[in-house]
Amino acid sequence: MEQLTIFDVTEQPLDEKQVFDETKANVKEKKWMGNDVEKYCIISAIIPEDVLSPIELGVQGEGLKYGSPEYERRTARWSDYVLAIWNYEKWDNGRGFHGCSWETACKMLQEARDNKQPITMRVSLNSGYPFYPDQVVDYQ
Repeated sequence: MEQLTIFDVTEQPLDEKQVFDETKANVKEKKWMGNDVEKYCIISAIIPEDVLSPIELGVQGEGLKYGSPEYERRTARWSDYVLAIWNYEKWDNGRGFHGCSWETACKMLQEARDNKQPITMRVSLNSGYPFYPDQVVDYQ
């Protein structure tokens, strides 16, 4: 067995981590009222450093004008991540509807992103516009 030193081990660049792949997901179904069926999966992913809240976008001087297409795209991406965390905490982590506020999910995202730690989220697979997280580390 070969012994590695700290110089032999390099961290995998974030851009090489896996983008969400539905074929690897353990797809689940949840029946709602009527005939509505939600297809979703539970994953763990690292939040990319550029996923910033609207407040952070303004504070960090990104040079993005409020309402510009890039500002709207970045804000929507942040909101997709928060929603996925919030949904996991509400429905799959046993906390119930009142167990996790939107504000709590925002803080969880920021903490996971800043510490570069994976966070578990619920990804809906049949929404009007798909959300595919970057840097997926585990399909549950």
